[in-house]
Amino acid sequence: MKKIIAAGVASLALISTAAVAGPYTETGDAGQSIRTAQTITHATTTIRGSLGGADSVDMFAFNWKGGAFTANTSSAFDPMLFLFTGTGTKLAFNDDYAGLQSYIGMNLASGKYLMAINQFSHNYNGQVSGFANAPAFRNSNGNGNGNYTINFNSAINAVPEPASLGLLGVAMLGLAMVRRRKNG
Repeated sequence: MKKIIAAGVASLALISTAAVAGPYTETGDAGQSIRTAQTITHATTTIRGSLGGADSVDMFAFNWKGGAFTANTSSAFDPMLFLFTGTGTKLAFNDDYAGLQSYIGMNLASGKYLMAINQFSHNYNGQVSGFANAPAFRNSNGNGNGNYTINFNSAINAVPEPASLGLLGVAMLGLAMVRRRKNG
């Protein structure tokens, strides 16, 4: 019985634990195609990365829970921001929303999406396949680098796994108690 109670307490603790969004930092090169896009694996409101040399486009795959979506850039270079469906259909593109920084805002259905960032002026008509021919990153203003931040209005990949696991634990607790009553 003590094991059952301990399992129940642990399950309830998981239910009450909210997923905390943190920054996501690009690992190596985030890729420039659907196949090589870096998948964001935890709830985040910020992506931090860097472009340089042959790494002139970074693409990230993420899940969105649905609703109002905004993303904006912060960098020392002139970035361009792209939003695609998970299969590569362009949904939005922006260059120079606030000064040289980019912004995308729209309502999105729940699902998988791709976000790409590159340097002005190579938009490839908004086609994912065009990123394969991206020219090398260049520092055009003489005082910047390829570091960037993409900020989101709400956590992406905010999948409520702790709550799901907690509910599963409560269900298993209930089954264990029913079994114990039948055997007792």
